[in-house]
Amino acid sequence: MMRVRPIGLVLALLLPLVASAEDTRGARLAELRAEVETLRAEVARERTDLDARLEDLDVRRREIELEADRERLALERLQLTVKGAREEAGTSDGRFDGLKPVVLEGIASLRARVQGGLPYRRTERLGALDELETQTRSDAITPDKAASRLWQIVEDELALSRENTVDRQVIAVDGEERLADVARLGMVALYWRTEDGACGWAERDGSFAKASTRTEKAQIDELFTALERRMRTGWFDLPGGLPEAPR
Repeated sequence: MMRVRPIGLVLALLLPLVASAEDTRGARLAELRAEVETLRAEVARERTDLDARLEDLDVRRREIELEADRERLALERLQLTVKGAREEAGTSDGRFDGLKPVVLEGIASLRARVQGGLPYRRTERLGALDELETQTRSDAITPDKAASRLWQIVEDELALSRENTVDRQVIAVDGEERLADVARLGMVALYWRTEDGACGWAERDGSFAKASTRTEKAQIDELFTALERRMRTGWFDLPGGLPEAPR
């Protein structure tokens, strides 16, 4: 004969199980709510950090554009000075008496900019100016020819300020001279990379700093990759400071 368990007894047995399940669900719900609040706080913090980073990048972009404009304007002023002197000398008796000091002054001005600016092929660029000065002072070339040569050098400097490109040059890192690939952004920033994977950037004083973190190295690699693929424009998050050209 089947025995029927009283309903009251069954409910009495089930109620603790139901209460336990409710407690478990309540605890899980509380955990989920806490996780949601934590995630919400993290999202808000990351959004604040991102806004600050974007503002930082915008300031850096304006600094780069301003420095590039200053460099171009200074060279263009020098170019106009040489042009004016050449035109004035062309209307004289042909002896170009007033042109020689203008050329020497222009050489001195340009030399200061090369010495205080981006350390890109600095030895070669200064060497060209030294040779021109020697020839001008010794009258090995006439002042008008010296002015023409100075004009060409200034145009070459202006061309450098407009280019974003990859080149090779010898740099000094940790007291050692090394042949490196260099990524040049006009004449306001320069980054380097060697075959052994070391990389870094040009400092404001003309020295070469070395990247020390994985993020810095990745950023520099990204720049080289873009320039090697002939992507000459774009915005990159890059380490290092901007070299200051002399005012």
